[in-house]
Amino acid sequence: MSEQERPVLEVRGLTISTQDGRGLVHDLSFRLDAGERLALIGESGSGKSLTSLAIMGLLPDGVVAGGSVRLGMTQLIGASERTLNRVRGRAAGIVFQEPLSALDPLAPLGRQLAEPIARQAKREGRRLSRAETRAAVSAALAEVALRDPERIARAFPHEVSGGQRQRVAIAMALAGKPELLIADEPTTALDVTVQAEVLELLDRVTAERGTAVLFVSHDLAVVARIASRALVLRGGRVVESGDVASLIERPAHDYTRRLVGAARELDDALGSGGAR
Repeated sequence: MSEQERPVLEVRGLTISTQDGRGLVHDLSFRLDAGERLALIGESGSGKSLTSLAIMGLLPDGVVAGGSVRLGMTQLIGASERTLNRVRGRAAGIVFQEPLSALDPLAPLGRQLAEPIARQAKREGRRLSRAETRAAVSAALAEVALRDPERIARAFPHEVSGGQRQRVAIAMALAGKPELLIADEPTTALDVTVQAEVLELLDRVTAERGTAVLFVSHDLAVVARIASRALVLRGGRVVESGDVASLIERPAHDYTRRLVGAARELDDALGSGGAR
């Protein structure tokens, strides 16, 4: 397989289990090509977030993964922490549901964003001056549509809103110019208006960069705004897959039909048309 034909992410026969043998994800396989958007959909306990953590080598203690997860040419299952650290941020970035999990409460946001920007510059053979770093931080904050980036850069996480924190977390995840962005329920903790803004931001920035996106959500209405293809997970197994429009219009599995029904009920309650 040539370098151009190689997928950004290829998952084959992924299994995730507890150390005492209880299965959490069973024989999961999929691939993600450059610029493609794939969603993992399912309720709590379906295995979707565990899958994203396994890809990044961030599974909690007592949980182990088997099978194959290949990011570019790097095999991540069984990889050393040193290898995983090289991959994180550089080949793949991740945005979590709660941005505070990715942010240091004791450091200004600009300083936190400066670190991955400086690492990426070093990989490119550049050493940024202090002024260049400040300019790069401001540019990264402006790219994620944060007004007054200089003020945001000086602020601590608790001094900005949840939506602003999530935008900073997205900027940090993209600072290393990864080929893959994993977005794990990135809008669940936000109100509806801010949620729509963050989804538009993710859509725009990743499209401009040609970044592959693995989007994890329980909400089909949200998925319909960002992904073209989806796998529906239940109990750690894929019960249905296909393009998102077909899953919404013609769900074949009872579980998918329930998810579609829930999305339409919420959509009606909010008075929008996103899941129709």
